[in-house]
Amino acid sequence: MAVLACREPRPTHDHQPIINDLSLKQFGYNIVSFGPYFQAYPDGRAVQVFADNAQKSHESILQFSKKDADVMGEWESWLAGVANILGPLLPKVPPRVGSTGPGDLLQMAEAAMRFASWACAVRQA
Repeated sequence: MAVLACREPRPTHDHQPIINDLSLKQFGYNIVSFGPYFQAYPDGRAVQVFADNAQKSHESILQFSKKDADVMGEWESWLAGVANILGPLLPKVPPRVGSTGPGDLLQMAEAAMRFASWACAVRQA
């Protein structure tokens, strides 16, 4: 049985090279940062989740669920870990599963290590 040492998740990667390579801005691509998440409900209540203010997010979610408000920080940490693992895969060509070529085997090994680190992150959460 193999034992894998878990590492800290890597920081989120910059996808600007993809945007530049595909000339996406010429086709109208524009990243628009949206502020806090906001959802209004028919009964007049609304929930907001702020990217930069955990306390305000907690207070907003608290009106709907104390349990959800209390675990929101853990959820955001877990989601950031997933993004740090999957984000770097976006610009990559998937490995040719089943190929025995040296380059393909290396790509599959790298992908396996990335997913192993993700599995460690999930277990630690």
